[in-house]
Formats: sequence, C-alpha cells, structure tokens
Amino acid sequence: MEADCVVVEGITEAEKRAFILADNKLGLGSTWDIERVQLMLDEIVRLDVDLDLSLTGFDAAEIDQLRMDLAPEEKGPSPRDEAMPELRKGPAVSRRGDIIRLGTHRLVCGDSRDPWILSDADGKRASGDRHQRRAVQLGGAPDRWWWPPRSGWEGSSSH
Repeated sequence: MEADCVVVEGITEAEKRAFILADNKLGLGSTWDIERVQLMLDEIVRLDVDLDLSLTGFDAAEIDQLRMDLAPEEKGPSPRDEAMPELRKGPAVSRRGDIIRLGTHRLVCGDSRDPWILSDADGKRASGDRHQRRAVQLGGAPDRWWWPPRSGWEGSSSH
C-alpha cells in the first residue's frame, strides 16, 4: 500500500512531537484536492469493490458530495458501476411469499402485518410444518396473542 508522506530528519524528540501536533492541527484548516481524492477513492474501489469506503474517514454523504463536485464530463463510470453484473432483460417478477437475500439482509414480498412474513424476514428458519396452528405473541404483551387460521396461510413460502 502506498501513501503520500514527508520524511523529516535531523530534529529532536521534542521537535518531532511538536511537529506531529502542528501537522495534525494545520490539517484541520486545509482543503482537499477534490480530483485527487476522487482518483484515490476510485483506485480503492478498483482494488476492492466491496471495501467499506467509510474506512477512509469520509462518510457516504461526503463521498457523494465529492462525486457531485466534479463535472459530469470530467468523470466516467465509476469502477463500482463497471463491476456490477449485467441485469436480466424483461420485467421483474415477484410474488407473495418470495424471500430475496441481499447479503446479510432479507427482502420479503408480503404483508408486514402477517406474523408468518415477519418470521421469514427475521433470518431464522421456521421449524416443523409451516401450516401448523401456533400462537404468536403480539407486541411482547403477555395477554395479546394471535393464532393463524387452521387451514394454513395462503401464499406462505416453504423452506
């Protein structure tokens, strides 16, 4: 890994410590070479497309602002855009009960008021028959329970 640096030689330990403090203090009032920062961010993404860019000390809003500050004609597609897989052609299709995994997250197509859907979204696998009658406690209140219908739950997904 390469980093820009300045090597300072021939100073005492006290001068070294004073320089460290001054260098950090002076940095607070400095400005960034936006194009250079953007090039460095793009290079980081090219090297590791999944790296969390907040490790650079810039948050997502700051990175977005840096990108917007550059004129559109000065920047091409980002390495992250180029690394994206080709999308399928045709309409997107989903139906009630579909569970889509997005990394460590789950997107469930269904009614968010349905406890079965919520149990599918919590990341835990349901055990036993998905259509068995079982009580579900509502809102953590010991006196509020809900029982699904005996016939099962239309549109529920199976595991």
